Amino acid sequence: MHRDLKSACANRVRDTWFNKSVRRLTREAPLNVLSVTRPGTETTAERQTTSIPRYRVLLHNDDVNSMDHVVTTLMKVFRFEQQVCERIMMQAHNNGIALCTIEPFEQAELHRDQLISFSLIATIEPE
Repeated sequence: MHRDLKSACANRVRDTWFNKSVRRLTREAPLNVLSVTRPGTETTAERQTTSIPRYRVLLHNDDVNSMDHVVTTLMKVFRFEQQVCERIMMQAHNNGIALCTIEPFEQAELHRDQLISFSLIATIEPE
C-alpha cells in the first residue's frame, strides 16, 4: 500500500513538472519570429508560420512476398494494429498500390527505406 501511494505521488510530480515545462517552452519559444524595422517606425514582431511539406508513403503490390510477411512488416515499421495493416495489404493486393501514411519528408523516407529493407516495394510522393 505504501509503495502504491509513493508511486502515485512520484507520477503526479513528474506529470506536473512535464506540463509546466511544456507550457514554459511554448510561451518562451515561438516558432518563427521576424523583426521588421522600417525608417521612422517602431520595431514590430510578426509571427509567420510555415507548413512542413508532407509526403505519402505508398506500398506497391508484388507477387513475391506473402500476405503474412507484408502485414508483419507493416506492424513493425509503422507500429499499426494488425487490422490496419491487413487493410493496407489488401488494398495494395486488390488495387496495386496502397497509402500507408502521410508524414514529413524525413520520416516518409525512413519508412520507405525500412519497407524496402524487408523486400517490399514502396515509394514516397508529395501530398
